[in-house]
Amino acid sequence: VMLGNVAAGRKALELADEGLRDSGREKARSWIKFLYAESCLLDGDLDAAKLIAEDGLRMSEEHNFEDQMARFRAFFASIAIEEGHVDEARRWFQRRVPRGVPVVPAARPAGVQRPDGPCRSPAP
Repeated sequence: VMLGNVAAGRKALELADEGLRDSGREKARSWIKFLYAESCLLDGDLDAAKLIAEDGLRMSEEHNFEDQMARFRAFFASIAIEEGHVDEARRWFQRRVPRGVPVVPAARPAGVQRPDGPCRSPAP
C-alpha cells in the first residue's frame, strides 16, 4: 500500500487476516484488521472498510486492547467527518480512549520514530 499499489496491499492484508484467524494472535490480527480497513478506504471501498473496522473494534473490545480500540474509534470518527456527520464524529472521538492509557502511534516507515516516546491521553 505504501508503494502505491493499494489493490495489492489490500489483498496482502486480506490474506494476512485470514492467516491469523485461528492463530491465537489476536493483537496482531487486530492490527492487520486496522491496516486492512485503511487499505479498503484508500481503495475507495467505504462499505468494506466499515465492516472490517467494525469487526476489528469488536475484537479489540473483547480482548480489551485499549490502544486498538482508540485507533478504530478515531477511524470511525474520521469517516463520520468525511460524511459530514460532525455530531457522530464527536461521539467517536469522546469514546476514543480512557484517560492515561498509552496509545501506540500508528505504523510509520522504518526508522521514523517519535522523539518524545509513545503518545498518551491526558492524565486524569
